[in-house]
Amino acid sequence: MAALPPLLARRVRRAAEGARRWKLRSTGVLRGVVPRLRRPAGASRHIIVIGAGLSGLCAAYLLQQASQRVTVLEARNRAGGRILTLRDRFADGLYADAGAGRIADIHHRTLAWIEQFGLTLEPMYPDVGRLIGERNGRPVTGRDAACLSSHDIHHILMSLTPWDAQSSELRAARTLARNSLIKPIWYRIRGGMDLLPRAFADRLDGAIRYGAAATAIRRDADGIEVTFHESQAEHSLRGDFVVCAVPYTTLRSIRVSPALPDDKVRIIQECRYESATRVFLQLRDRGWLAPDWSGYGVTPDKWEIWQPSFTANTQRSLLVVYMQGEAAEPFPALAPEARISKVMARLDTLFPGVRERCEAAVQLCWDEETWSLGAQHIGELPLDVAVRPEGRLHFAGSHTSASGWMDGALESAQRVAADVLADRPA
Repeated sequence: MAALPPLLARRVRRAAEGARRWKLRSTGVLRGVVPRLRRPAGASRHIIVIGAGLSGLCAAYLLQQASQRVTVLEARNRAGGRILTLRDRFADGLYADAGAGRIADIHHRTLAWIEQFGLTLEPMYPDVGRLIGERNGRPVTGRDAACLSSHDIHHILMSLTPWDAQSSELRAARTLARNSLIKPIWYRIRGGMDLLPRAFADRLDGAIRYGAAATAIRRDADGIEVTFHESQAEHSLRGDFVVCAVPYTTLRSIRVSPALPDDKVRIIQECRYESATRVFLQLRDRGWLAPDWSGYGVTPDKWEIWQPSFTANTQRSLLVVYMQGEAAEPFPALAPEARISKVMARLDTLFPGVRERCEAAVQLCWDEETWSLGAQHIGELPLDVAVRPEGRLHFAGSHTSASGWMDGALESAQRVAADVLADRPA
């Protein structure tokens, strides 16, 4: 079957995606995904959750719904952890996700909680305009996004599918129809991805203490105590259980006594986190885009190029460059201004006029974020060790789930909440 012209291809893609959405909805895959945990017999217990990232927030919410007393200690002055949406640096209501930015329709827990809180999804990738690549320092155009499934675009941008595949195996109309029907569709939350953690935080009704950095956990037969710094003073809080929902990079700086078992200490110390940097440019108009360009693309050294303002009702635009893994490793050594300059110089070659149109430039390097020191963890961990409670100390976070993404954080939260409710110390 030959390739379709973009207008007809767009109709085929949208029809196939509509059929996929209908199939997923009609089979009830989200039904029962959000748990309803019962209050255990006996008096309400006090659970201290360390970390107000997505896993900590979800665990705290579920425990509170089960009539438990919950206190969340968060070192930052905001909720969300590695989910962060930037707004106040941009004009005309533009916003950009600096952390978690994508949701696949196979991430059923994420979709279920989005539905639970009445949030709205929108496409992560456009279905209009050509993808943009680079060869010998000059822009090259790929296929129109209409002729590629959401899955195909995702894999091209993440360099999981070679750039040249657009002109070979992905050309067939039957491939577009098949992949749009059977492969994941990628979304984002309209208004910003941080609306999901904010929905949890809003419902925790004052249970979160911001600017409270845990420094020590002490376990004994009668309970568990957390020491933390807040308002330039040291405080302590005693509870029945602790849920540790921070990355291992943060847990390494928290003293735990008695000491954790050797196998747990080993994975905490040896686990590596991926480097990630994003640079955001607010441009005064969209004149930098050729008429048939989408604003999305990838370079040979795996810089992802996004134009997330494609759904915005303004002449201004946002151009985002996302580097992760090896592509991001040179950036922590650069000063913030140098990171922006490096990206700006390259983009101005690819898209002449970007520099003169730029009204604001923002960068974020996750390697430098004190309470993260990196993005997602790298490699597989022995999950039996990662999830194993150590007495009254339980563990959550995407690093304790096989699922990854935000879905892994939510899976770990639902698991740990059920485990805590079932836990009956001797």
